[in-house]
Amino acid sequence: MYPGKYAISETLFDTTNLENQLGETTTGTVSTTATGDCTSQFNYLDVFQNATGTITNGDYQRCEIIDTIGITSGVVPGGPVGPV
Repeated sequence: MYPGKYAISETLFDTTNLENQLGETTTGTVSTTATGDCTSQFNYLDVFQNATGTITNGDYQRCEIIDTIGITSGVVPGGPVGPV
């Protein structure tokens, strides 16, 4: 990587497949942030866009993008069906 400003992005995780497997009442959410030698950038809806930073010649930096996936409602496939 050459010295200067950088931006790191990713394709957001699509929760549709999980929602379909768990049923109609399931809702999936993804929240994303970045840690390390970078700063998270969000759009006006507070959705993660990318992580940015600046690196100098011979510098070492670490930028980690963290996705947290939340699932609400739904039924776990193959789970218990009635009282145990």
